[in-house]
Amino acid sequence: MNQSELKFFTLIAEARNSNFDINKIVKKDPIKQEEKRKILSVVRKIINDNEIIEMGFLLYKKNKIIKYIIKFLLNYYIKCFKTQNNNQIDLLFD
Repeated sequence: MNQSELKFFTLIAEARNSNFDINKIVKKDPIKQEEKRKILSVVRKIINDNEIIEMGFLLYKKNKIIKYIIKFLLNYYIKCFKTQNNNQIDLLFD
């Protein structure tokens, strides 16, 4: 397993171990808040489904664009629940 593939599983493990609390997602606009909560809830389900992770890993190895998208989504998910300060810049939902 090369370094990139190891990074994939490290990100998955870190995402699975993050403290998922949907109530941490608070926005001024209630529509944007609900959108972000829905997206992160689906990402959580995907992260915890081993069959989807296996399929994602196969795509991750074969396609650079998919590799960058998966890395971005995992890092975004992890960042959402790691930060203590909710006033940080949110690139997806300002």
